[in-house]
Amino acid sequence: MSVTNLAKRRGKILDDILHYYREQLPKTMRETPLEDLRAFASVAPPKTDLTQLLRAPGTTLIAGCQKASPVKGLLVPGYNAVRRAEKFVEAGATAVAIHTDARHYQGQLEELRDVRETLPRKIPVIRHDFIFDPYQMYESSVAGADAVWLITAVFGESDLREMLQLAQKLDMTPIVDVHTEAELAQATAVNAPVIAINRRNWQTFALHEERVAELRPQVPETTLVIASGGYDTPEAIRQERGQHLHGVLVGEALARNKTPDLLLRNMAKANH
Repeated sequence: MSVTNLAKRRGKILDDILHYYREQLPKTMRETPLEDLRAFASVAPPKTDLTQLLRAPGTTLIAGCQKASPVKGLLVPGYNAVRRAEKFVEAGATAVAIHTDARHYQGQLEELRDVRETLPRKIPVIRHDFIFDPYQMYESSVAGADAVWLITAVFGESDLREMLQLAQKLDMTPIVDVHTEAELAQATAVNAPVIAINRRNWQTFALHEERVAELRPQVPETTLVIASGGYDTPEAIRQERGQHLHGVLVGEALARNKTPDLLLRNMAKANH
């Protein structure tokens, strides 16, 4: 199900999504109490270090596995997360991000678990979702996520710092999504180890193609930097090579393309 038309008109898409999930979380917590998740997380297998991959020479190509879009609805009929992840790795992706949001991306947390169990351990698996509560961090760890995507616009500074600390306690890499200078300042203030400069505005889904060039010079030298949002051609990947990025996430373009593995293979060539 896509977001409401009212949210689109008002430019409040992220708010609409979060309102729904804040109402749903108590129901989920009744089904599986936090204490149980904590116990499961304490015996979870070791995680794969995304930061080690990002520090390696070259730019890491992260393939996003998504079935739908909050504004465009269903994109991939017959979607199979495991099959797509395997094809993307064969095509040149060195990490994968799994959209586990059930309402707007039509994903499932179980799909991340299945992908993690199937792919080689050296391939980091990222949970891409609308995370706002510590409960979801324990969920992510238990499902096998090596990293979690955190949207700065969701948090105040103290809450964001708490989530980063919890992710690191659970041996997961926190990726902090920013779109504005103010969000970048907040991510920097909490010493985010990985910052994702998102060219897409989460409230309006509008694309700002110059956002990486605008924000990249303001990121501390010791911080790892990913770019995301609207990369849909090999040329778009090639154009960002001068930004000294550690990684690029390709998402919706793979869901919209009829031969996504071929597109990704061409992007990998452009990336090198």
